[in-house]
Amino acid sequence: MYGLANDAKWRTLHEPKGSHYLKSESCEKRNDTLITPSNFAFVFGALGGYAKFEAFKCALAVVSLVKIARYDGEVYIITEKTQHTCIPPEAELRVRTGSQNIHVIHRNGHDSAPDLTATPRGFKEKPLRRYLRDMSVKMDIFYYLPTHIHIAAWYDCDVVFAVDNCANDNLLCSFPRFSERYPIYNTWDTHVGSFMVHRKFSAKLLSDWKREFFSGTHISDYPALKYLHDNQVHADEKWEYGRFVSDNFVMNSYSSDTRVLRAEAEHGETLTHWRDVIWDKETPNSCIMHLTGGRCSKKINGPVATDALIATLGLDTPNGIKYCSTTPRKIVLHQGLATAFGTCQWPLL
Repeated sequence: MYGLANDAKWRTLHEPKGSHYLKSESCEKRNDTLITPSNFAFVFGALGGYAKFEAFKCALAVVSLVKIARYDGEVYIITEKTQHTCIPPEAELRVRTGSQNIHVIHRNGHDSAPDLTATPRGFKEKPLRRYLRDMSVKMDIFYYLPTHIHIAAWYDCDVVFAVDNCANDNLLCSFPRFSERYPIYNTWDTHVGSFMVHRKFSAKLLSDWKREFFSGTHISDYPALKYLHDNQVHADEKWEYGRFVSDNFVMNSYSSDTRVLRAEAEHGETLTHWRDVIWDKETPNSCIMHLTGGRCSKKINGPVATDALIATLGLDTPNGIKYCSTTPRKIVLHQGLATAFGTCQWPLL
């Protein structure tokens, strides 16, 4: 791993700074003194396996957002009760990131939102497994956030922000234009490991999505949302997915096309910097990179290359734990803690 991380070609591709990282067109006109929008927040779901066995991934995502992308706005981590989570305490994350805008919300804990994974009132459901109930937190996202947050970007924890200052050079310069017609934005298809929603314009969709999900007829949140979309009957009330990238490009893969990287309006690309790009070890980093379990396969990136990426970004895992778990994904989701990670102790500062 260290040999790969020190390889010159590798570092050219994967160090956070590089000539192949371009500012978005809208950012070139941005005043350097322009402050981060106060009505926007990043939200990470640290539930189930992400609360325990893979809690370190949530910490890495937040640290990379603040220290690599240099985001200085509000960040919320929604997790389990204190005794049931390995997410570091809020104060510790603030020390690690140097940001006082990190907030850890313990579901069902003191001074937090109620357990909204309960069945919607007046609705008869089929029993759902706990890890499926965890997914419903994203549908209740605004119940966990203060009222001044109007726009929220949700991320599962298997992401890193991998380009220096890309929050200011790319992300914060343009946001989606929400409406009843376009209440949710994502990268592709019905993928909701990352998406952006609005407190007002997304309220009905989020409520309907949860109700459909709690019908117990869907295996995850993805098909529940797809079912809602595909079975709309009132033409005047139909909604569509807003996309971060047009159909001109492969949506969730790295592209060397400057129209994508610069989000050039004249080519219809104004939000491409918000794409959740699937990481590929053979291409340069993107601002938001998804390190899914599948990418850990030796046929794709492999665990050694993934750990090398984490090292090249200057990130650390607790006690040197490997990013790519050998524990089957099903066990991670259902049990959270596994014998490979039997402690929540975080390295000393």
